[in-house]
Amino acid sequence: MNVMTFNIWSDAPRNASWVRRRDRIADVLRRHEPDLAGLQEATRPMLHDLHERLPEYRWIGEGRDDGGERGEFTPIFFRDDRFALIEQGRFWLAAACDRPGRGWDAVCCRIVSWARLTERSSGRSVLHLNTHLDHLGRQARVQSAMLLLQKIDELAGGMPVIVTGDFNCRESSAPYRLLTGQLSFSTPSAATPGLRDTRYDSEQVPEGPRKTYRGLLGLLGLGRIDYIFVRNGLRTRRHVVLDEAAGASDHRPVLATLGFTDAIS
Repeated sequence: MNVMTFNIWSDAPRNASWVRRRDRIADVLRRHEPDLAGLQEATRPMLHDLHERLPEYRWIGEGRDDGGERGEFTPIFFRDDRFALIEQGRFWLAAACDRPGRGWDAVCCRIVSWARLTERSSGRSVLHLNTHLDHLGRQARVQSAMLLLQKIDELAGGMPVIVTGDFNCRESSAPYRLLTGQLSFSTPSAATPGLRDTRYDSEQVPEGPRKTYRGLLGLLGLGRIDYIFVRNGLRTRRHVVLDEAAGASDHRPVLATLGFTDAIS
């Protein structure tokens, strides 16, 4: 299966016109045909436009500000001919994670969308989570990484897991090291395997630029912040950062080709 993560740059007035960008964003998905795609910074009007242009996809997700229509979404798009939706849900990256709210020192409400999907051809199931960590709250990013691992354990068990997102942190950061098992913390999750970064898990040499963020901070060193992680029963065959959609988004899309295995790690 092909899995993509792509921050598509919100339609806020300060950003480039969405009307002028929407066809180029849709073209990226149409051209690379991801079976699963985690998007970030999507608003309800943007999702309407993409759904209209990509009828082969269904999507799940809710607005982060109210659990409904307000604020940015972290939607999961999936090909309806490839996967059947079994269950879906969301939680917020906050101490009270079952309702809308900002967590710790975060500037914005942050939400995780998740979907349990079954591959129609094989009957194999996978849990896909998609999120966008806070851009300023350092404590919030650390706490969010720990909460994300805890929720993965609750939701997945031994099921194959895919995590996509804009994590707003470098590989050397505490959130990344927590997620990948390089740092542990005193919860039941500390005894479980960390997530595997598909860039380093790939059987083929990773392709494309290393940096996924095109904005000003990317010039100052904040380059690779968009990740695809896996755990349990998945192998990474290919990982590529797509050097396209310049001007349509301030991020590059990331694409990984995955296959099912029987491994639990």
